[in-house]
Amino acid sequence: MPIRKCFKSNSMMADVFRRFLKNKLALISLMILCVIVLSAVFANLIVPYNKAISQDIVNKLQPPSMQHWFGTDQFGRDVFARILYGTRISLLIGVCTTAGALLISGFLGSVAGYYGGRVDNIIMRLMDVLMCIPAILLAMTVIATLGQSIQNMIIAIGISQISGFCRIIRSVILNLKGMDFIEAAKSCGARDGRIILTHIIPNAIGPIIVQCSMNIAVSIIGAASLSFIGLGVSPPTPEWGIMLSEAKDHMRTAPYLSTIPGIAIVVTALSFNLLGDGLRDALDPRLKD
Repeated sequence: MPIRKCFKSNSMMADVFRRFLKNKLALISLMILCVIVLSAVFANLIVPYNKAISQDIVNKLQPPSMQHWFGTDQFGRDVFARILYGTRISLLIGVCTTAGALLISGFLGSVAGYYGGRVDNIIMRLMDVLMCIPAILLAMTVIATLGQSIQNMIIAIGISQISGFCRIIRSVILNLKGMDFIEAAKSCGARDGRIILTHIIPNAIGPIIVQCSMNIAVSIIGAASLSFIGLGVSPPTPEWGIMLSEAKDHMRTAPYLSTIPGIAIVVTALSFNLLGDGLRDALDPRLKD
């Protein structure tokens, strides 16, 4: 029996992989994200960090050239270096906010969907209240309360994502908890916690992965928005939102200062969204070739 399950699992994964390979946009997005992640991880080997923060007023507002691939900003800092190290911060915020929101909402959504009744009503009404508050306004309130830092920005954006995650996890569990294998596990005396962790969550992992990839894109845009209005990362730390904020006074004389970080945000967020679409199509068992 375990061998059959192993072959069945391998066959399902091969089918998912085959469907994913047919989605050209998702494949291109995955390759772009691999380049972005590798450039962030090995940024120190590509360009030294001091180029991203050291001021050189003599060479300020230099257009793109062989010496400065993306030019220099109003303080003479290398824009390419700032984009590269800003990638680290954006990816860190995106992954950490999504992981934190997933842990909290995974617990709340699982409890609400599995037990139902009064517990479900209490949790989901709290999520309704959370959803009524605009995400950017909620994040601004949290940062204004806790203070301005990367850690507090991760907390702020993560809180704004909990309600959406919770609803998705709850809906998936509601569809799964009445199935035969769940009833069989209950009849064998399995505890509720074990059923949720070993039977329900693994079968709900597909929609969760898709939502995670899309939420990372939302987090990156949210972090850039907060930094743009001065509530995110503090200067001179290289971050895409700060770069856009600093470039708004030089849009006519040096348009590359706003164009390049804007393209970085759009390409990264779009790649995560297209990857999420590809994963959704590949993991959907209703799709047929």
